[in-house]
Amino acid sequence: MFKRKAYDSVVEMVRDTTDDPSLVSDLERHIFERRLVCQLFVSRCVRGLSQKDVAEKMGCTQGRISKLEASRDEDLRLGDIQSYAQALGLTTILGLEGGPSAVARVKFHHACIKKEVDALTKLTVRDEKVAEGVSRFFNEAALHFLTTLEEATKRLPPEDQTLGVSYSIDIVGPTDEGCTAEQQESEKPKRKAPRESRTRSTKIKC
Repeated sequence: MFKRKAYDSVVEMVRDTTDDPSLVSDLERHIFERRLVCQLFVSRCVRGLSQKDVAEKMGCTQGRISKLEASRDEDLRLGDIQSYAQALGLTTILGLEGGPSAVARVKFHHACIKKEVDALTKLTVRDEKVAEGVSRFFNEAALHFLTTLEEATKRLPPEDQTLGVSYSIDIVGPTDEGCTAEQQESEKPKRKAPRESRTRSTKIKC
């Protein structure tokens, strides 16, 4: 009886079904050379857009889009990448690998996050419901970030886990965790005023 086997990738399937190592290496190289192209193609399909749709948004022919999606990453022009991404409603961020350290990359992404957080904050000025939603998101994001740092710290060598300073971070915002129905009901009026929101303190080691 024939038994089906599931594969996680095309490369894994080819590696398992052929005795020709050159075929596997050629396929791996082909995929590696088209990582960005494939990402653009998948992004277009996910949004339900055809090549013609993208071409109209970019002001070019469908043939040009077809050629772009058949290219290798190194053959793409930065302007074409930016225009294609914009047609999909995406933002292009140029990054360089090999130079900055992991710490520098983390700092860079922190700066990007701060920019987006500031943009979210500006949306809350005249809309109370938006302000409450943003407050909840900040609360959730902070907890996720602190949890990530805490879990990463636990993977450090034991002698390094004891170094550093313990500190508390107050996360201000409405929360329902640990509240009874009566408490939630009694606090509903308070949630309309951000200053009266309850505060939760989280302590981690870093």
